[in-house]
Amino acid sequence: MYILPFSKNEALVEYTLFSENRLPKEEYEEALVHYLENDLKCGTYEITETEQGSIPMTAYNFREHHTKNIRYIGTAGGWAKPSTGYTFMSTAKKVPILIEFLKTGRPLNKLNFRNRYGFYDLLFLDVLAKHNDQGHKIFESLFKECPPQLIFKFLDEETTLLEDFKFISACPTKPFVKALFNRLKQLT
Repeated sequence: MYILPFSKNEALVEYTLFSENRLPKEEYEEALVHYLENDLKCGTYEITETEQGSIPMTAYNFREHHTKNIRYIGTAGGWAKPSTGYTFMSTAKKVPILIEFLKTGRPLNKLNFRNRYGFYDLLFLDVLAKHNDQGHKIFESLFKECPPQLIFKFLDEETTLLEDFKFISACPTKPFVKALFNRLKQLT
């Protein structure tokens, strides 16, 4: 659950879940009501709007779907950040690069956006796949150990290697080291 307040008495309350499968709609609604009444102790409240969606949290390589003349963008092109599902900033950064690339006349399937953050995301998803119940501890440790500016800079993929190290070292070490070794084993 997370809360995005708009005013003293109005907020977006969102249930997020990392899962291979969607839950029945009723389970989401029951969990939200339970959270509002028991954790937030809202008393009287009114739900004015609801929404639901599913964001692909994947490190899948979408490159195989591009052709020399067709380039998928946004979520369909793999532009959603695998570890967060957030697509807006990623898309805002990639569109100008794509426009410049289009001007070269080169085949669209030759444009590559992969970077070290994709590997970080892959490890994060590996950890969540094996230890989904520990996701909240990972996020808590990040927000306890890192200033918000560093967290957002990392999520926007604008950190230096030293800042990457500071961010990564704020995470619980053991599951990430295991995920790293498992990935390295797959390469050999």
